[in-house]
Amino acid sequence: MAGVAKSLDEFVEQNISDNEARDLLVDRLPNFFRTPVKAKRQRVRLASSRQQLLATMVLMGINRIVVTKGRISAKT
Repeated sequence: MAGVAKSLDEFVEQNISDNEARDLLVDRLPNFFRTPVKAKRQRVRLASSRQQLLATMVLMGINRIVVTKGRISAKT
């Protein structure tokens, strides 16, 4: 719930690292990136996507998700 209530900038700072954003860019466009890239825009895009997913799950009533050894459990 707390993640949904945060601003996008706060969510980015707390949940998406520069390395995650760079890795996503390199995975999606491997031939384009031969050197490290500035990833601020990608961090925001990735965080926005994750925050929207989180908000959708909250709206659907899923407020607790636990992942244990690759198995997902959800409780409402």
